[in-house]
Amino acid sequence: MPIAQLTRQFGVSRDILYRHVKHMTPGVVDAMQSSPQLRALALVDRMASIADDARTGRIGAYAAGNAWLGARLGDSELRALEAMADRFKIDHDALADDHRRALETARQAAGLARAVDRAVEQHPELAEILAAAADAEGIPEIAAMLRNEPTTDHETSTREIA
Repeated sequence: MPIAQLTRQFGVSRDILYRHVKHMTPGVVDAMQSSPQLRALALVDRMASIADDARTGRIGAYAAGNAWLGARLGDSELRALEAMADRFKIDHDALADDHRRALETARQAAGLARAVDRAVEQHPELAEILAAAADAEGIPEIAAMLRNEPTTDHETSTREIA
């Protein structure tokens, strides 16, 4: 397949494609030649591997005090990740917004858990009302906590986190 067609198909530059092709293992080459779907998957897998290797090298370079090499490897890692994000049309701003919303939701959930704990401490009769509601919602672990029933280790660790 012509290089120009590959760069269009995979959404990468000629330089990236040539640089990565020369580092491919025979298994990756075989997979790329077997079918169009596997070719795309093999390229993405290789780019992810390059990003991971660059990250490991970057961390090691900085730990060894080699800032120049760390910066170069960080640039390689970033370019591999950006090529994959471009290929899959991943919107970085949308991901950041999703992350911020998830953090805010977690903060609110923790606040709600503290408010419920305070309310139950001040009005113990609420514990059974809330436990019955938790059972009705299909969350028996929460109901057990509200009733102060013994819980499994997983449930205890979840409770301690909240």
